[in-house]
Amino acid sequence: MIARHAFALVFVAGTSIAPFQCASEPEPQLAKEETPGEALKGLADEFAKSGDDEARIRTLKYIVERYPRSKYAEEAKTELKELGVEFEAPAASASAAAASASAAASVSAAASTSAAP
Repeated sequence: MIARHAFALVFVAGTSIAPFQCASEPEPQLAKEETPGEALKGLADEFAKSGDDEARIRTLKYIVERYPRSKYAEEAKTELKELGVEFEAPAASASAAAASASAAASVSAAASTSAAP
């Protein structure tokens, strides 16, 4: 009985500090690593300097497709327009629906595989 109460006390004490342990977004000025969008934008800039417009355009399109809500996606869209590239990013809801359908298919496949003898 005492063990149960002790466990409950330890559990409550441990979970009460959990919110302070959760990861949060680092302050941009304190970040020690680049974000993927930032790294890709830097790569696109390097392609621009070296004159590889095809690689630059592909990289800018990838930023818009993969990281549509980042500030680098907005910069990439602007650069694509300046380069005269017609590009329409896929709708966020359409890509979310596709990802959801893909995840559901994976779960279904995993469930049927684990159910097999």
